[in-house]
Amino acid sequence: MCVLRPFQGLRLTSTPPYSRLSGQSWLSDRSQQVILRGIKSPAVPITSGVPQGSILGPLLFIITIDSIIQVSISTLGRFSLFADGICYYRPVSQQEDILAVQNDVDWIYSWVEFKKLSLNASKTKCMLISRKRNPPNLNLTIDGVQIERVQHFRLLGVIISNDLTWSEHIVTACGKAKRFIGFLYRYFNLADKKCLEHLYLTLVRPMLDYGCCVLRPTQLGQTLCVNF
Repeated sequence: MCVLRPFQGLRLTSTPPYSRLSGQSWLSDRSQQVILRGIKSPAVPITSGVPQGSILGPLLFIITIDSIIQVSISTLGRFSLFADGICYYRPVSQQEDILAVQNDVDWIYSWVEFKKLSLNASKTKCMLISRKRNPPNLNLTIDGVQIERVQHFRLLGVIISNDLTWSEHIVTACGKAKRFIGFLYRYFNLADKKCLEHLYLTLVRPMLDYGCCVLRPTQLGQTLCVNF
């Protein structure tokens, strides 16, 4: 990310000019070097990024990534942002919709390139949510690289399936909880009941409760798994 590029976006906001100038001054003319056993390497100018461990670092990144809403995508296209993750979604019912999705993906990639960011195509996934027997054939690319199409995708800790059932998430969460219970059984088998209850409520129960407000297991197997 270009060092001063986030401050260009602040011109479109109500941020006072002196705040922008102070930030630009803070990031301008910076250099870095390595000291090993008392020997210093030559100073190298920093042309991108922000100082690691700074308070302004995450803020500047958020300012940069939030400007993606200005990308000219189709009318039905929507974004969901969290940290450095971007989730794009759009209803698809015919071939023209698939072409619109590909066009939006191209616009997003162009925006990433313009912001001097990098888009990890290997971590980018595509999922078609449908209950149809013959759903549309959705093949998307990023800069000529095929986007992997998946049946399950983890979004903010919840595994979403392409048929909108929660079996995959419930089985995964229960399996992880069982492994932690086994860990507690092996290393805390002599602990009293109150201690074990505290460990369970702290380490195991949150795994089962996370996202439970939307899961609502309705199948018998899912219910038995949660109530193991």
